[in-house]
Amino acid sequence: MKDIPGIDEDGNPKNGPFELFFKNGLVSCQGEFDNGKQSGKWKYFLNNGQMQSSGSFKDGKIVVRGPRSLVQLLCGFGLVDGPVSGEAGRGLLVER
Repeated sequence: MKDIPGIDEDGNPKNGPFELFFKNGLVSCQGEFDNGKQSGKWKYFLNNGQMQSSGSFKDGKIVVRGPRSLVQLLCGFGLVDGPVSGEAGRGLLVER
């Protein structure tokens, strides 16, 4: 998932719906910010408009649902990074 800065061009934390676009005008990613942190469901697209991936965030942390071994595997491949907390099956938070 792309790392999107949570601060706007004036130095204020972003809030509300957010979209980023490719040069061709198609959406690159869309989601929401809450006080400068990614929140809720985010979608990421290829430059042809096809959805590439999606993920959920809580308080700016990636929420990964599944067994701890899955999260450790994702971390090992560099797909998520940072300390992991939570309980397997209830969603794990991964700090970025």
